[in-house]
Amino acid sequence: EDLMEKNKAQIIAKKEMLERIEQEEKELVKRMMEKIAKDEEEEQRKEESRRLLKQQFINEAKEQRLQKARLEEKEKEREYTEQVKLQEQADYKERIINEAKKRLMEKYAEELR
Repeated sequence: EDLMEKNKAQIIAKKEMLERIEQEEKELVKRMMEKIAKDEEEEQRKEESRRLLKQQFINEAKEQRLQKARLEEKEKEREYTEQVKLQEQADYKERIINEAKKRLMEKYAEELR
């Protein structure tokens, strides 16, 4: 009977040991899965951050191109306005000169009569 008791105790001890090992393995697997989930979540946050920075860069570059185009358009308008003004001044000068010539010719024609 003593041998049977020892055998029974060994079986119980072995069963308890296997249960502890199984529990430890479950805990280890659980911790590993939590770590993996945490790492994946962190990687997703980093990826989202990179995506947002890239989008911000693209938006800023687009805005800079638009500003440059607006400045170029304003400069073209300024140059056109300046050109029109210069042409108007040249036309005015030409009219004044032509009128003066006409008056001189008329005066000269009067003197010849």
